[in-house]
Formats: sequence, C-alpha cells, structure tokens
Amino acid sequence: LILPALLFTPVIFIIVWGGVRSVLKPVVKMSVAVDQRNTQDLSPITKDQIPREIAPLVHAINGLFERIEESFTRERQFTDNAAHELRTPLAAIKTQAQVLRKSSESTSNNEGLDNLLLSIDRATHLIDQLLSFTRLQADQIELCELDFSALVLDVLLDLSEQALKKNIELEANVDEGIKVHGNGHALEIMLRNLVDNAIKFTPNGGRIDVTLNTDNGQANLTITDTGQGIDKAQREKVFDRFYRIQKNKSGSGLGLSMVKWIGDLHQARVELSDNNPGLIVRVSLKNV
Repeated sequence: LILPALLFTPVIFIIVWGGVRSVLKPVVKMSVAVDQRNTQDLSPITKDQIPREIAPLVHAINGLFERIEESFTRERQFTDNAAHELRTPLAAIKTQAQVLRKSSESTSNNEGLDNLLLSIDRATHLIDQLLSFTRLQADQIELCELDFSALVLDVLLDLSEQALKKNIELEANVDEGIKVHGNGHALEIMLRNLVDNAIKFTPNGGRIDVTLNTDNGQANLTITDTGQGIDKAQREKVFDRFYRIQKNKSGSGLGLSMVKWIGDLHQARVELSDNNPGLIVRVSLKNV
C-alpha cells in the first residue's frame, strides 16, 4: 500500500495543480488586464471566458466602476458649471473696480483698488485653470503621432509677445521633425503652462532658453530661465493641486499639477533643477 501511494501522490498533485491552474487562468488574465488599466479607464470588465463561480465578483466590480464613473462625471459637471457661473460676476466686479480706479483721486483708495484688481485677476486665472483642467480630464484623450517640434514653436510664437512686454530674451533652439506619440491639445496646455511660468517669474530684462532635441529614443525639452527658481524642498510639492510657493502671489496652484498630470498621461518624466539663478525644467517623452 505504501509503495503505490508514493508513486501516485506526485501524479495526483500534478493533476490537481494543472486543474487549478486551468480554472484560474481566466482570473489571472482578468487581473492582469485590470492592473494594466490607466486611471481614466472605468469601462466594464468583459465577462468572456470568466468562470461561473466568479461571475458575481466581476458583476460587482463593474457596478463599482459604473458608480465611480458617475461620481466623477457629477464632479466634473459641477466644477464646469461653477466655473462658468463665477466668471460673470467676477467680470462685472472688475469692470466696476476699474471705473472706480479711474474716477478716484485718493492715493489710499487707489492702492486698495489696485489690490482688488489683482485679486480679481488671480481669481479669474484660477477659474480658467480649473475649467481647463476639468475639461481635459473629462475628455476622452486619444494619442496619436504628432510633430512635437512644430507644437513647441507654435506655443513659443504665441507667447513671444508676452515675453517682449517684459523685455525678456526668449531664445529657441528646436530641432526639426521631432515626433512623439501624444495628444496635441494636452501637450499644448503643458507647454503653455511651463513657458508662461518661466515668463511670469523671470524679471524684466531676463532670459529664457527653450531647447528640444533627441537622445537615446527620447525627445528632450528643456526650459531654462533666469527667474526666482524653486527651493529644492518645494520641488515635489509644487506638483500638488493648489500648492503655491510663497514667492508666487498671483498663481492658481494648478499649472504645474496640470503639467504633472499630462506628463503622467504621456509617460513623460518632468524634472526641476537649479539654474543659479533661475530654474531648469526638463521634460522627456518617448520619441517616435
């Protein structure tokens, strides 16, 4: 009896192991598919080749995805509607403040009205950034091959007048024909935020250098300014929503968080470093 048992026990283990593996293979496949999803993909899990025993679990997960999607949709709609509703009264308040500023002859009143106008501009900028962010997150973002060099030059051309007003030397060294796999609208928002920040925090008469080249299959964008820079301790925090450094009195705290979100969407690496004085921003995307 002992000898047959010793012979058949390994065979039984092999049969059981093969059977369990065969039964769990669809479960493992489903787990891998869910693990590889991005944060925006809340589509239902397909029930093809799913064992009957775990069908209720798949149904419950799909129900959870549906409730989360509905919650996100309501949040985006609320933010979108709130941003639109807030724009109108802010525009009216700014108009009234400008009228009072022109008619006022008191120095103390003028100073208070100037501060009021700055606060209104900051609130308007915050609403615009929030609206852009929510719309970007709500859209079904599709990635395709695009000319990143042309996109960078277009953004620099649009913002060149802004730099000219501050007498900032905006230098571009962009290699032609660099292509990436991405979303043009999202990448344009990222570029505008980075260049706009460089112009905003670079003093009059400063300099901004923008370079784009390729190396080891990567498209490397570098924006170097001679502005205020960012302390090393704050470089990770500036990518959080609504976080503003003490030097930034007019920002919304959303610009770099949008840059980080778009960078993650494109599997890009965004790095900040010192320029002494100023800041260097490096963005690396996979080159097509």
